[in-house]
Amino acid sequence: LHKTTSGAGSIVHPQTVSDMTVSFSYYYSSMSGNTGVLGSAYARYQSNNDAVVCYFSDNSMQIDQRLNGVWTTIAPKNYSAPTLPDRWYDVVIHSEGSNIQVWRAERGSPMEMVLITTSCQVLNSAYLRLASFVDAPASDFRFDDVCVD
Repeated sequence: LHKTTSGAGSIVHPQTVSDMTVSFSYYYSSMSGNTGVLGSAYARYQSNNDAVVCYFSDNSMQIDQRLNGVWTTIAPKNYSAPTLPDRWYDVVIHSEGSNIQVWRAERGSPMEMVLITTSCQVLNSAYLRLASFVDAPASDFRFDDVCVD
């Protein structure tokens, strides 16, 4: 997915296996000038009311859970994992039962665990979804090398 226009964009793929490892790369261009939440990866997406999402922002990453329509943060913001412009990042999200780990590295660097939770309550999934929220006329946000194991 290479999003170059205003508005949100996403990749959605049917995925009914809840215990899985998803890997992908993402890139954000400084041309867009966006701040805040830039993109997300839904580790589990059952419905609009039940989902687990990893957000990557200009200054942090975090995991939120929506259970029965109510959002809660299950892995607090990690301010040591910002998304800096004009760089590729490699990400691995490993989900097993109530445990979710997120590993990330700037391309070419060693992976580091940046988020972990053992309290996920959304245990089923219907879709894998990667989304970009970069919303500016000069937007440039990319996902690449998506792999599900």
